[in-house]
Amino acid sequence: MSNTDNICKFITTKNLNEDITPLNFVYEKNKTAEKNLSILSAFAIYIVTSGSGIFSTMHTEHSIKKGDIFITLPSMPFAIQNIQNLKYIYITFIGSRFNKLREKHKISKSNNFFTGNESLIPFWETAIQSANESNISILSESVILYTIARLTEKEKKAPDKKANLAHAVKQKIDENYSDTNLSVITIAEELNYNDKYISTIFKKIFGTGFSDYLLDVRISHAIDFINAGLTNIKDIAFLCGFSDQFYFSKCFKKLKGVAPREFIKSKRIE
Repeated sequence: MSNTDNICKFITTKNLNEDITPLNFVYEKNKTAEKNLSILSAFAIYIVTSGSGIFSTMHTEHSIKKGDIFITLPSMPFAIQNIQNLKYIYITFIGSRFNKLREKHKISKSNNFFTGNESLIPFWETAIQSANESNISILSESVILYTIARLTEKEKKAPDKKANLAHAVKQKIDENYSDTNLSVITIAEELNYNDKYISTIFKKIFGTGFSDYLLDVRISHAIDFINAGLTNIKDIAFLCGFSDQFYFSKCFKKLKGVAPREFIKSKRIE
């Protein structure tokens, strides 16, 4: 068998409504570049072994690479797009036990993507290569349970990691607010994270969105410049990271209730 040939092993099912019952174990090595959404009637857990692609649902999109794990739920529309030599292994399965596990570990349509799991790839590859008719059911179930256990272990350590990431993003904003090109995308690229992931973590840690915090920082500095005696609206806007003085005025009024010119006049009267 060629190293590039897909591996697909089907499992004889028993006790379909009990425990975790694997249905098939697949090593996908020739994924097409299709973008169409698919729907499965079972759960599925995937691990990317090499290459790159995009995992998308109706509400989210993730760039995927080696070590990423994602989980799909029954009747959940999703798509896996091959960008560059994407290869991944997956197991489809059913069973009430997994419903209890995912509720316990808060696995849902919006919390189903996990990065940095390269160490699990050899385990998955060994399992699918050695699976045969007599052991495939217990092997695939073991892979599912062990993977969930490892993800849970990582999640326990994740709060500190997520908090550190959020504070790193906050520091980038505080130090670079005057850069007109600053955005969650540019920071995500610099820190090598997905921009949607950064936005989610930032809001979770600080209770405010990335864009709202950036805007607040910029307008706060604008007030500092005005208090220091600067009165040219275009200069203030530029110093605070706005390339458009009219957009700056609109944002200023939205946050402070008055236009910057009116605010400057009020300072002169004082």
